[in-house]
Amino acid sequence: MRIFRIILLSALASATALVGRSAGAGRENIFDGYPVANFALTVNAAENGELYGRTLRNPGKLGDWLQDEGAVRVEVEKNGARHPLSGFAKKSVARAFPFVRNSYSKSPVTAANMEIETFCPLAVNDALTSSLPVLMLEMKFKNPGSRLEEFSIVITPDSLFSDGATFDTAGLTGVADARCRLT
Repeated sequence: MRIFRIILLSALASATALVGRSAGAGRENIFDGYPVANFALTVNAAENGELYGRTLRNPGKLGDWLQDEGAVRVEVEKNGARHPLSGFAKKSVARAFPFVRNSYSKSPVTAANMEIETFCPLAVNDALTSSLPVLMLEMKFKNPGSRLEEFSIVITPDSLFSDGATFDTAGLTGVADARCRLT
């Protein structure tokens, strides 16, 4: 079983909206909750298994309200065919603040099963840790078959990295710009 960790650091600002576009469907999808949160960041995770509809950041200034940082789409791709997390035929979605723990199986493009746990750091009596604008994502994959299964996880931020560049250093691959980093 392989485990991948993806950390999203956010320190930027943009417009305000609580609607996203469902990947590939072309229709609006109203997201239904923000169970992943700490004092600095709150992230939408939908009941249908979709991640991440909207990312809202606390600007850290008294009197200011949450700032919309945009959405991040997570999709599975194999041989040119791609589908969002909601495209898995079988899903278990557990949204309990501050964690979201989802499991996915019966993909239209791969036989592999996937488990995702996502959260923002939050610690009792630790304001510093609880104020980090960080989104943690851990993905576990399991191949129930006997044949090698190869596919890609495509993570697409819609506005976070408008002027970003990819990097590959010290065993980490990601995208970054002057304001944030996805590793």
